[in-house]
Amino acid sequence: MLTFFWRGLVVAFLLLTFFYLIRPNYQELERKTTIWLNPLYLEKLKKSDGSKITSIDLGKGSKLLHFWAPWCVPCQQELPKLFDFFKKNNISLAKLVLVAINAGQSKVKDFLPPNGTSFFGHLQDLKYYFDSDSIPQSFLFDREGKLLWHGKGPQNWDSLKMGPVLKILSEAGHEQ
Repeated sequence: MLTFFWRGLVVAFLLLTFFYLIRPNYQELERKTTIWLNPLYLEKLKKSDGSKITSIDLGKGSKLLHFWAPWCVPCQQELPKLFDFFKKNNISLAKLVLVAINAGQSKVKDFLPPNGTSFFGHLQDLKYYFDSDSIPQSFLFDREGKLLWHGKGPQNWDSLKMGPVLKILSEAGHEQ
């Protein structure tokens, strides 16, 4: 009888530890930060036809700015999972701003879903405006342009840790 009690106690401890370790980090989302989505950076992005990006192209609301490249193997593996994350959670692709780094239009379109679009940028701009020089990277900005979350490297978009990201992207319905 006493052995059953101790086994139950150990199982309860392990479960609590497991759920503690996989819980979303809401503090990271709520902390104050000084990084904002810089309008000067947005002016440097180009559309596939070579024209500059405008605020109309971006729409309103929170945005996930995702830097990737067709020549980057981790990016190639992550991109379909990112699209699945948006589709599975019924989030408009208008909230996803893809920026292909040092890539040409012909290589990029093979990785995009139907009606998907990507803008084009340069690695040195990523370093200058976001103090980072590796891809893939994701930055979640609220509707005012304040950075709420930063994911460096490939992300596990199926993870429970993406709960806060999902919450921000899903806020206010599907505004664009």
